[in-house]
Amino acid sequence: MNFILQKTILNLNLVKRILLNRFFASSGRITVKNKSFYAWLLLGLSLTGSMICSAQARLHPSLIPVADNLTVPWDIEWLGNEKIIFTEKDGRIGQVDLKKGTTATLYKVADVAVELQSGLLGLQLHPQYPQSPLVYIAYTVYQGDQLVLKLSELTFEGGQLIFSKDIVQNIPAAATDVGGRFLITSDQKIYISVGDNENSETAQNLASLNGKILRYNLDGSIPADNPFPNSPVWAMGIRNSQGLTEANGMIFFTEHGTMSDDELNLLVKGGNYGWQLVAGHCDQESKSVCENIKHQEPIVAWTPTVAPAGLAYYNHDRYPALKNSLLVAELFDETLHVLKLDKKLRSVKEQSPLISEEIGRLRDVLTTSDGRVFVATSNADAYGAAHAGSDGIFEIKFNQEPPRKVPPPLNLLSSAVADDTLQLDSTMLEIRILTDHLLHPWDMTWGFDGHIWFTENGGYVKRLNPVDGKIDTMLHLQDCHFSWGNPGIYSLAFHPHFPKEPYLYLHYTNSATNSKLTRWRYDFDNDALTDSIAILPAITANESHNGSRIVFTPDDKMFFAMGEAYTPELAQDLSSLNGKILRLNLDGSVPDDNPFPGSLIWSYGHRNPQGLALLPNGTLWSSEHGANNDDELNIIYKGQNYGWPKVQGFCDLRSEERFCIEQKVVQPIIAWTPTVAPCALEYYNHPAIPEWQNCLFQVFLKKGKGKKGQRLTVFQLGESGRQINNQTDYFTNTYGRLRDVLFAPDGRVFMCTSNKEISGNGKKVVKADDDKIIELRPVKK
Repeated sequence: MNFILQKTILNLNLVKRILLNRFFASSGRITVKNKSFYAWLLLGLSLTGSMICSAQARLHPSLIPVADNLTVPWDIEWLGNEKIIFTEKDGRIGQVDLKKGTTATLYKVADVAVELQSGLLGLQLHPQYPQSPLVYIAYTVYQGDQLVLKLSELTFEGGQLIFSKDIVQNIPAAATDVGGRFLITSDQKIYISVGDNENSETAQNLASLNGKILRYNLDGSIPADNPFPNSPVWAMGIRNSQGLTEANGMIFFTEHGTMSDDELNLLVKGGNYGWQLVAGHCDQESKSVCENIKHQEPIVAWTPTVAPAGLAYYNHDRYPALKNSLLVAELFDETLHVLKLDKKLRSVKEQSPLISEEIGRLRDVLTTSDGRVFVATSNADAYGAAHAGSDGIFEIKFNQEPPRKVPPPLNLLSSAVADDTLQLDSTMLEIRILTDHLLHPWDMTWGFDGHIWFTENGGYVKRLNPVDGKIDTMLHLQDCHFSWGNPGIYSLAFHPHFPKEPYLYLHYTNSATNSKLTRWRYDFDNDALTDSIAILPAITANESHNGSRIVFTPDDKMFFAMGEAYTPELAQDLSSLNGKILRLNLDGSVPDDNPFPGSLIWSYGHRNPQGLALLPNGTLWSSEHGANNDDELNIIYKGQNYGWPKVQGFCDLRSEERFCIEQKVVQPIIAWTPTVAPCALEYYNHPAIPEWQNCLFQVFLKKGKGKKGQRLTVFQLGESGRQINNQTDYFTNTYGRLRDVLFAPDGRVFMCTSNKEISGNGKKVVKADDDKIIELRPVKK
């Protein structure tokens, strides 16, 4: 059973303290950074090219391309003599000659298996290179239709690489969270990172190699002094490490978190780094678990996540400002961060961005023996979605030129002014902000009283008068459990026969590991919600991935979407309600015509569905979040399997084919990569806005480039309601994260934003007056 522990409940004082620590402290224990004053600082730094200060001078970085037309260079290493060797994920090993300005192919791995994050990954030279002219690579191959990771040795002969031998084979691999970074130390030991392969529980299982850092001799044998007898495991509890480097005999590694807590760690023999029991630093709530597993605390934990990849240690006099620092290449933040270490290399004194959002996703960073710095981009990977040949290798050089001036903070904080009207083909819509300064509203429903009822972070049910903007608090759930990334309270819906059946349904978490679907009676005399009962009292929950949405059918049934609670295997487990779309009677009992006798399950194999829309003809649509790729828009069919975690998106990978055929997996209508975090989904068919009749409305949370950003998308459906004829995007990157969309009986449209999430997903889009509920209404002619 999965028990990722929650972060402590954050009150306002704690948030302030964390933010101040994030901005000023020198401890390196970095957490929340999504508040306005810090957002403008980060943006200002990125606009200036991110200067680094030293006691001698202010250094201004310049990016010099040394190789272009590459496709996902993954690891770059210094050969000496002005040459760089690198891997590309599709199997090419290349060489850059800086003197000649040329790039050449040294070797092509014939049997490489390329799926999403897998392919040709890490590369290292023999520690006595060039006296021992050996090169080592890590890459994925197929065994049957399954992926495995292996290490191989190549030899330099006549300026080319020749295959020598396989060293280690049969390391578990997958299309995502595969790891693949490795390091060879001066004592001729190989340390290689192996991700949890999207199977988080394996990270704590010593019988599995997943979620570990392994240690081998150069011949592939297991060193006698490894901490676990006859096992290559050196450290455990690691989600997905893509950075390893050595500094003065110490080894550091980076690790990808999920929604929070990317980590920088010091590698310790036999150390347990917590995943999936602990994410980031231990706190009071996780203290006993940390003590039990002897948890190794991270040096830095980043929330919001930055996706740290390549890691290098800089300790040269060439650029004194960088001396005794770790350089971190970040994919999501598109930033190269400088982490200044203390003299003992045990903590980070300060950190600052060196380059930010200038050349895209950064996969690796290299520091050379003569003090130079190089980076490689990863814009053509599955999550950057640039075209093949869009990547390159760049050298970072510095000069003494004065930096550009940082614009005043107030200019950076000012919200973009949205249009007050939206012109469709023939209909003019007026845009009005009904209310602002909310805290992470999650779900909205139209009330019997002509008001908008909505849930809000912390366990609140509130009611908004759309005429005068007045808000009433209708309920505060005292047993609601919420924390760093979890609103606590999710979906709400009035009984379809209200007020004859005066009930409101609410779904919320009441502990770190449990959520419940409850029914509350509305007391007309006292204008209050009372007399609650739990119709589904025990649903496995987690820090996130708790779903959920509610829709009612004309035959008095409820569809209820549930996430897999960050435990992927539950999505395929028909004894669990997680990772499913459920169908239940309105009292919580099982309908007789459900596809699995005695079970509430209607469909399964879902990751985290947060959109659910029912058409008048009975067609049920759902949208769900993918992991690192393949968000999905699906039509839901009775009793069918939608693949997660065995299949992500379409059945288009060799490792997915057999499962797809055997399980008759239903493929999505749309799969979005890079991910866009589709949230609420609603069906509109009102004559008030004729251009939008017979349309699905989909809102998106995730920020992206251009039209791929946060937006409202309107899908025009065909006559059957089962195909999409065209789509139109609105409000792209205008209001930030859009969490929900709601329709009034008279055809008005409402949206709510979700920019103030404490988990940090709202970074760089938080406005001073967030969060908001926004109205779109036809202008009367």
